[in-house]
Amino acid sequence: MSEFTRAAALIAPAIADTRPLWTLDGLRRDYEAGVAKLWTSDRSAILFSFTDYLDTGERVIEVGPAGGDLAEIMAHLSWFEAEARRVGATQAHITGRRGWARQLRELGYEEWATIVRKIL
Repeated sequence: MSEFTRAAALIAPAIADTRPLWTLDGLRRDYEAGVAKLWTSDRSAILFSFTDYLDTGERVIEVGPAGGDLAEIMAHLSWFEAEARRVGATQAHITGRRGWARQLRELGYEEWATIVRKIL
């Protein structure tokens, strides 16, 4: 079983929605193309990528979607921050459900933006 296949089983519940922004096939394509990277363990999986904002010079690590053991994921966020700094990132963005904002506050993250939606 491939690394992505194992990760997909953990990530699938996190992206389950009636109108998801991500699909497992799309995430797999991004991973196989090298656009997204993957961190995995036996209990957790996290996809991440980097975005360069050329107008402002900001480089952002985009973390998520993720799935699995929340405590383990939280414990590894410092690794993502270190990896981001290593490649010159100036910000870290984590995409997840609203509960993440509460969990991440103790690690110095702030709720910076909220997205609301209406299915048309």
